[in-house]
Amino acid sequence: TLYIGGGGGLYSYDLSPMGEVSNKTLLRSFQRIDGLDVHSSGVIFTTSERGVTLVNPEGTVLAHIVTGEESFFGGVIASTGNCALSDDEKTLYITADDRLLSVKLK
Repeated sequence: TLYIGGGGGLYSYDLSPMGEVSNKTLLRSFQRIDGLDVHSSGVIFTTSERGVTLVNPEGTVLAHIVTGEESFFGGVIASTGNCALSDDEKTLYITADDRLLSVKLK
């Protein structure tokens, strides 16, 4: 599965063994997404207007991580830029304004 954030949402696409993309599906609408990473469990960590949002492969929101950075632009929290999992998937790194945050995962 290929996940892409943009155009107002989080989308999934099927990938063939040859890398061909098909079956675009809107998993979840978001006002903005700048970055995402996928845990081996299937949980998608994506930056959003809420900070970082955890979504399952069906598009259900599981949780939010609020960064505490609240730079408002047009009424949208716009400061959380990107997120990435560590190689061992035990830590989530988040960029928010001029900070690099780390969150230990269970």
